[in-house]
Amino acid sequence: MLLAQFASLSLNSVHSAALWMFQEGGEIGWNPVALWHQMGILAKAVVIILFIMSAWSIGVMIDRWMAFNSARKQSRMFAPAVAGAA
Repeated sequence: MLLAQFASLSLNSVHSAALWMFQEGGEIGWNPVALWHQMGILAKAVVIILFIMSAWSIGVMIDRWMAFNSARKQSRMFAPAVAGAA
C-alpha cells in the first residue's frame, strides 16, 4: 500500500515537472541545431568531448582495419613461400 502511494506520488510529480518544462520555453525543436541552442555550457562541453572521442575511435578502427588487411596480404604471400620450402 505504501509502495503504491509512493509510486502514485512520484508519477504525479514527474508529470507536473514535464508540463512545467514544456510550458516554459514554448516549442522544443528536435533537430541538432535547436538542441545545441537549448543546451547549457556543461551539456555542450560533454557533446564536444563525446564528438572528439567518437572521431578518435573511428580513426583507431580505420587504422586497425588497414593493419589487418596488410597482415592478411603478407600472410597470403608468406604461406605459399613456406610450403614450398619444406
